[in-house]
Parts: sequence; C-alpha cells; structure tokens
Amino acid sequence: MTEEKKAALAAIEARKGLVCDVADHIWEYAELSLQEFKSAALYCEVLEKEGFRVKKGISGIETAFSASYGSGRPVIGLLAEYDALSGLSQTAGCIEEKPLKEGGSGHGCGHNILGAGAMAAAFGVKAYLEQNQTAGTVILYGCPGEEGGAAKAFMARDGVWRNLDAALTWHPDDVNEVATGSSNACIQTQYKFHGIASHAAGAPEMGRSALDAVELMNTGVQYLREHMSDKARIHYAITDAGGCSPNVVQAKASVLYMVRSNHVAEAVELQKRVDKIAQGAALMTETTFEKKFIDGVADTISNFALERVLYRNYEELGVPSYTDEENAFADTLCKTYMGNDRIPGVAAEHDETAREQVAAMQKACGHSMNAFLAPLYQKNAFQAGSTDVGDVSWLTPTAQIHVAAWPNGCPGHSWQNVSCDRTEIGHKAAVHAGMKYVVNAIPDNWPMALHLSEGSIHTVQTHFAYQGYRILNGMNGKKVLNPMPSESLIYTGHYIDHELVAGIETDCKARRERKKNKKPMRFLLTIGGAGAQKEIFAHIIRYLLPYVKSEKAALYVNVGDYKNVWDDLEREIPEMSDIAIKHFDDWDDTTKFANDALTGDVTGIHGFFHKNIFEAVYCTNLLMRSADVLVTKPSELAFYPVPKLFIRRVGGHEQWGAIHSAEIGDGTLECRDIPHTLQMIKLFMNDDKLLCDMCDNIEANKKAGIYNGAYEAVKIAMNMKKE
Repeated sequence: MTEEKKAALAAIEARKGLVCDVADHIWEYAELSLQEFKSAALYCEVLEKEGFRVKKGISGIETAFSASYGSGRPVIGLLAEYDALSGLSQTAGCIEEKPLKEGGSGHGCGHNILGAGAMAAAFGVKAYLEQNQTAGTVILYGCPGEEGGAAKAFMARDGVWRNLDAALTWHPDDVNEVATGSSNACIQTQYKFHGIASHAAGAPEMGRSALDAVELMNTGVQYLREHMSDKARIHYAITDAGGCSPNVVQAKASVLYMVRSNHVAEAVELQKRVDKIAQGAALMTETTFEKKFIDGVADTISNFALERVLYRNYEELGVPSYTDEENAFADTLCKTYMGNDRIPGVAAEHDETAREQVAAMQKACGHSMNAFLAPLYQKNAFQAGSTDVGDVSWLTPTAQIHVAAWPNGCPGHSWQNVSCDRTEIGHKAAVHAGMKYVVNAIPDNWPMALHLSEGSIHTVQTHFAYQGYRILNGMNGKKVLNPMPSESLIYTGHYIDHELVAGIETDCKARRERKKNKKPMRFLLTIGGAGAQKEIFAHIIRYLLPYVKSEKAALYVNVGDYKNVWDDLEREIPEMSDIAIKHFDDWDDTTKFANDALTGDVTGIHGFFHKNIFEAVYCTNLLMRSADVLVTKPSELAFYPVPKLFIRRVGGHEQWGAIHSAEIGDGTLECRDIPHTLQMIKLFMNDDKLLCDMCDNIEANKKAGIYNGAYEAVKIAMNMKKE
C-alpha cells in the first residue's frame, strides 16, 4: 500500500469516533424519505467544521446538499443516503423484535451507516488532496429519499452528475464485494379513484364505489403478470380504502403502484398498460380517477473499469474482523429468519465456480458474519431491485461496493438490520466503507506514477505521452521496465468539451474579424488560487489598463471560487475597481455575458467569481469561446483550442503542455518571467499575424483530429460495453 493511501486511511481512522457518532445520531432520527431535516442538518454542520464547502437545497430539495473540497479535476462524487423506513423501529443490538416506538420508523436498509461511511470516504480523499497538494475535487452529495422520492433522479434531471469524472458509493449488505450488474428501472404512481357515497343497504343503486375500482384494478394487474417480462415486477399498496364503515359505499380510495422493468423504455411501456387497467376499472365502476407521478428511477449501468479499481483497493485493505462477542451476537440473530444458509454475493449467484469458492470461504469463516472478500464478477448480471443510483450511472462512470454489516442472508428492510445498524458491527462497516474510496485518477499530462490501473484501458492525449507510458518512463526511478501492453494504451487526442470543438471554425473566424476591424483584443486571465502567479497577473492587468481605457483591449478575469484573489487585486490595483464589472456568483448573468460576447462587442474589465466549484471551473470554458487569447500556466488548459499565452509553469511536468502547444501552433513559448510575459502581450497587441496564425493552426488541428480525445474515449467505452 502506498504512503499516500496509508495517510488517507489514517485520516479516516482519526475520525472514527466522529463517523460512528454521526451514524448513531442518524439511526436515532430515523427520518422518512424527503423528511430528513435533522439528518441533513447534522451532516452539513459536521462537514462545514471539517473544511468542506456546503451547498444546501440541491435541485430544490430541502434535505439534499453537496459538500465539496479541493479544486480542479478530477472531480469525484461520493453518494450519501440517510432516509429510514416506516414501521421498522427496533431496539439496537437486540436479538428479538422489540420496537423502540410502536409503528415508528427505523433504518432497515442501513442508510445511517451508508451516509456516515460515504462521509468517511470524503475525509480520506480530502486528506489525500491536502497532503499531496494536488489538483482535484471531492464532493459528498447528500441524497435523500432513496426509499421513496428518488432525489438522485431529480438531481440527474438538473445535470448534477454530468460534472463528475466518476461517482462512487457503497451499501451495507451481508457480504463484502464489489457490486455489479443492472437493476430494474422503476416508476411509482398513485391512483386516486372518486365515486359516489351512498347507504350500502338503503340505496346501493345510488352509489359508485371507488374501493371497487381499486380492487378491480388490482385484479386486472394480476392478470397482466402472465404477459410481461420475467425481469419485470409490479407491486401495489392500498393507501386509502375510503373508510372503515362497510355499510357506506366508499366515495374515495387510493392505490400506490410501483412498475419495474430492466430498461427505462420497457418500464414506460409497462406503465402504459397499468394505466389502461386503471381506465378499465373506472369504466366498470362508473368512477373517475386521477393519476399522480411520484418518482421514477433508471436502470443501473455497470462500469467494469471502475469496479476493477475498487476491487484491487478492497483486496489491499482487506475486510472487517469481528470479536467473539460480535460473532456470537450475529450467529444468534441469524436464527431469527429463514435463508441464513444462502451463498451470498453477485458472483456466487451467476457463476458456479464462484459459488463454490464463496461456499468454501463461508465454511472456513465459521460464523454468520462473512469476513471474506467475494470474487469479482464482470459479466452480465441482474438484480430485480431498483435504486436511483441508476440515474447517476447514466451520466457519469459509477461503481459501488458492499460491506458486510449484517449476518448472512439477513433479509432486506428488516428489524434485524435495524438492530445491527447501531452496533459495533455496523460501525465497522461504515468506517471500512470509507476506506475503499481512495482512487487515483490523474490526467496524462500530470505525473504518470499516480495514473495506471492494471487491466484497464488507458487513453492519452499526445504522441509523446503515449511513448512515455509505453515504456513506463520514470515509473521506477532510473530502472528500465517492461513496456506497457499496447492494447492497454490508446492515443486519442485531447480531451476537449464538445461545445469548444464544435465551435472552432466559428470562434476562429470571429477572432480574425475582431483583429481586422480593430476591436478591443480580449484576454482571458484564469487566476484561481494561484499564489505566486498572482503577481504575474497583477503586472499583466497594470500593463493592459491603458489599452483597456482606450478600448484597444478588454479583460476577462476569472478567479474561480477564490474571491480573496480578486480582493487582493483590487487592493493592489485601485484603478481597476473603477472600470471593472463584477459577475459574481450569478450563473445566469455569467452565461448571458458569455453568450452575448460571442457575437457582440466587449469593453472594459469583467470579473468572474462563483462559490460553486463547477460553475467556477466551467466559467472558463464559456469565456474561452469569445476570448482572443487565454493567459494561463501550461496546465491542462494547454490542450484547449484557443490561442494561448503561457506564463511561468508551476511544477516541472507542465513544461510538456507548453512544448506541445507551441509545436502544434496554438500557443506561445513559456514566458520565463514578467518582462518576457509583457513582451509577448505587446506582440499580440501589435502583430496581427500571430493571432491569425494560431487560429489557422487550431482549424488545421481540428481537421487532423487532435481535439477529438473525448469523442474517441466515448467510442472506446461504448465498444467495450458492446463486447
């Protein structure tokens, strides 16, 4: 295990007490879906104290939140759930059914430890980012209503997951494994029937029973079951029978349906058939009904590459161990339900060899707590249940693990689960889950030693990076290593957002026209939290101020989510404040400016700041299209299709960004100091040819496919899925 991983694990271990305390409080709250007010507030309070930037009310859901740390890519999302189930109140650590509150709720799905474990993972990744001083962002998402409400689906609707490079999660279970396989899409709908009340004996002919309509609908659905896919499921619950007086014709009645099928399109078609049965029931009873959509979730898409990374980390870390007392408790508890002799895990369910392996490990373990790691399974698998994690998997690479928190075969949504969830067994699962999420995801123009994953397909952006990876140059000091297999490494070109690639011809033409017509030359300064570089940018702004005032230049200054940098610049350059227009923490205003700038005129200085890290980063993408010159260090932005002026690097690896950009002709040489930087700005201002040549080269590079890396990576992924 690397020292970096050890340090991240140590950070989690140091906060074990905090993690367990949060898990126990959430267990006590036991709040139902979309009512998790105390639970969400507790997470936000703890995470803010730990240095995370917390945003509440995600997607208009009061109990949803995000807590982020770091900046730049990669952006890794961790998914936390914390809703409970009704009717599952149970005394902790009890081997018999004993509700704390009759009819009360309880964490029968273990979401109290699920959320706490995800939080532990966020602590570990934060420690990694701090200790290694590397770019990257970790975001813990508070996702309420998994049991009914599907917050992740509504967050998917709003594009939340599209900004992530990967999403990771876990779930308590009776086995330690990396989860895989598809799930069922699910649509939840309420049907409210309206009839006419009457005396059931005195005037039955005057009544029209809404309860009859519900019963006829349920009967019709029973007959439908023979004519649907074997993977499909339909469940219902009568939520309002209209009353408790049999001598009254019930004027109202309601039934709640869940329609599941293996793909969204199949679920939609099956839902239409259920709707027709409801219409038929209303016709037969001469009632009316109203239909209310409750929620819907998509099926899950497996990501085998991420699963392999998680499995290797799982092997490295190991599984929880249990004391004699804990094993005795679990062994006794498993006698309270049927199915305690099952062979657990998705691999055992779908592969006979794996089943034999797991059975042997169970026997060797000798207790009902499965203290072993089940084999990795990477073929088609199916689970009939549904989860809104599926909606995440359609928008970003997603993977999850299971950690044993319950005895073997413990039924889902049971009082036995609730009993375990507030014991040391549950605590161990939460802390252990957090230790699996330390994953290295490094772009290829960053230090290579942190990037490789055995068995995965790697894509790189440049030919020289390809050669370096093939021979593993510098991966083990000065030693000569065996080459990386060619099938594991593919040169794709640069990873560039679609809108930037698609707009190359239009944007380059606009730059030439502005230069020809003597319009103010637009410089985009991406400053962020760059301490030492702030001095360089301050000199650039001072130098360009006379040009800005005479409308020969215009400045875009994006400080990302570091408002302190803007404040420092205003103190150092007071005259900047007089002419600067601030586009601060108003995404609608920022997008409007960026869109208007594509075709309209721009003068003056425009400052941009956004608290939300996604908005802060994406702001640069928006402004890049209408900018004439991007002024930046030769980091990952060196690969973007816009004319660039490179200031002094931060880190030796960034030299390759400047060298490559200069070679393909869309950027300058790296300016070694402030006078050199100002000299290059003067050249841009006074020499029409420099900018136009860069635009010509950018268009030529597009035709050569140099900016097609993202497209090619998607093609590779889709082909892997087909295989």
